[in-house]
Amino acid sequence: MVNFSGWAAPKTIDFISLHELMEELASYTELQYSNSEEARFSEAADNLYQALSNSAKPPKWAKINKEPFKLENALKPKKGPLKPIFCDDVSIEGMEMLRHMAGWHERKIYADNLYIKEQKSAREQGIDESLVLRSHNPNDGAYKGADFIRSMEIGFDRHEIAAFLGCQTDPAICRDRERTEHVKEWVKRTDYKGGKVDKVIIAELQEDKPDLWGKNDAVFRKWIQLPEAKPLLPNTRRR
Repeated sequence: MVNFSGWAAPKTIDFISLHELMEELASYTELQYSNSEEARFSEAADNLYQALSNSAKPPKWAKINKEPFKLENALKPKKGPLKPIFCDDVSIEGMEMLRHMAGWHERKIYADNLYIKEQKSAREQGIDESLVLRSHNPNDGAYKGADFIRSMEIGFDRHEIAAFLGCQTDPAICRDRERTEHVKEWVKRTDYKGGKVDKVIIAELQEDKPDLWGKNDAVFRKWIQLPEAKPLLPNTRRR
């Protein structure tokens, strides 16, 4: 007989949805030609699509373990566990979402130009241009139909996608690195020496060791004398 007494529940995936990931990546996307939401979102989606398509070993897709969202099932009791699981079956719909997201900016430009053209046509015909209604296609945005809901049900393991894109693209790590750099500059500017323990941390700062903020946040805040509740740096997100 097999003894299962030593069995433990498997470690769950640190799930980040496709929507959450795109929101974060877009917020850190810098563009010269436009700073609009749709431009940054489209650029981030295009970059991610290219990275996933061109990689020999892309990160595994994951999903919340339930049936896809359907309006007719919205009010029905959910069956089964809702813990995220790896599932490459959702990669096709995820990649298709990214393709659609990447075209958001161009669709917005096309819709704007069409509206301007219709207004001009109205003026030429002696019609009050304020009566011209802007055409609206529900699929012209970042998502098509129920894809917005679905984008919150599929995604990746946070650590896998961060490692794939480079740690600096993980928003939490990015902010911690910025905060650590801020402290590093403060130490240099003030020529702070500190005690025995502080000198060890300062040495680690100079060596650029990872996760210094996570291990020493209380010490860093004490050094620069900021209230615990106040963030060391302002939120870097633009929206």
